[in-house]
Amino acid sequence: MVGGWRLGGCALLLALVAPVAGCSRDTPLCDYAAGLVKSGQLAQAADAYASAGSAGEGDCGDDGLNQVGKLRAQISTYNAKGRAAARAGKVPAAQASFRAALAIDHGDATALAEMQRLGAKPAPASTASTVLVSGPPGKDAGQGLAWAALIVALLAAAAGGALWLLHRRREYDRRIDAVRKDAEAQRQRVAELERELSGQVSGVDEALSGRIEREAQDARRRADQVSGEVEELRGEMLRLARAGRQSGADVDEWYAGVEEQ
Repeated sequence: MVGGWRLGGCALLLALVAPVAGCSRDTPLCDYAAGLVKSGQLAQAADAYASAGSAGEGDCGDDGLNQVGKLRAQISTYNAKGRAAARAGKVPAAQASFRAALAIDHGDATALAEMQRLGAKPAPASTASTVLVSGPPGKDAGQGLAWAALIVALLAAAAGGALWLLHRRREYDRRIDAVRKDAEAQRQRVAELERELSGQVSGVDEALSGRIEREAQDARRRADQVSGEVEELRGEMLRLARAGRQSGADVDEWYAGVEEQ
């Protein structure tokens, strides 16, 4: 039973680790960062992607940072074009370039400063394809989501482990009951065999005793028969001895030997 609980403990540990590992394959921080990119918040998106890499969400954090880098390169290109257009006196074209940069990152300092220098206002956030993102703001967003995901995973793992242990306990109880029933059946079978063997031994004893008794009786009868034959032979010898003595034959020594027998 102790081995079963050890096995259950190992399985519970695996059950705890598996959901956490599965959670690491999920990408809540990367998804959050992707929403920040769509809402034009590249600085916050970069922080979230970096936190995703630290939280073990795989390669999505690095991929996201690469994407943020490419978007910032586009922003630099738009800003360069805008400054060139401004120097050429093409104010509308310059403003269009700076607005394109701000559409990618609403907080780009260069584009905002150039628009202010040109005396134009940036496009409102409502016209810049803003995507509302739910989640913790700032640098701590990744850490908060990581801890929340870890806690949920541990709770789910604990519940799953408890259910697994309950299932295993019931299975062990069923197996123990089956073993006990089988052992009881074996004990009953052994008792039946012992009774059967005892009966057979008793029968053999009785048969053997009867046979010995019969052979003893036969031996006594044969002994009695031999004794009778010996007595008859002795009487015959005595008669012969007497007959020899009457005839004057010297049979005293022979008769004495016969008497000794």
